[in-house]
Amino acid sequence: MTKLELLDISGTNISSGLEYLPGSVKYFDCSSMDEVVAIYDLFADEKGEAEEEWQYFHGEDYYCIKNFPQKLQVYKQSKLVAAKQTKIDNLEKESTERKSTTKK
Repeated sequence: MTKLELLDISGTNISSGLEYLPGSVKYFDCSSMDEVVAIYDLFADEKGEAEEEWQYFHGEDYYCIKNFPQKLQVYKQSKLVAAKQTKIDNLEKESTERKSTTKK
């Protein structure tokens, strides 16, 4: 999937997993239909709207998230930071629990 440039998930029930997309995806269409609103909302501003642009690809029109590659990188980075923080929190909790059982 390293050559995937366009992904259209409108009309599907996909609601997560962006962190697994390859960096080659340049155009991402997740029109704000009920089924994919969770992903659309990741790119929405405070008004609940995502900046989009029309793209013509292989004879079809797509309404894609504007600057998707950059936004995907930011999203992946935030997921990575969150995962690391969760790991740190879990290690601290385990350490505290071990200390409290050792003192008994």
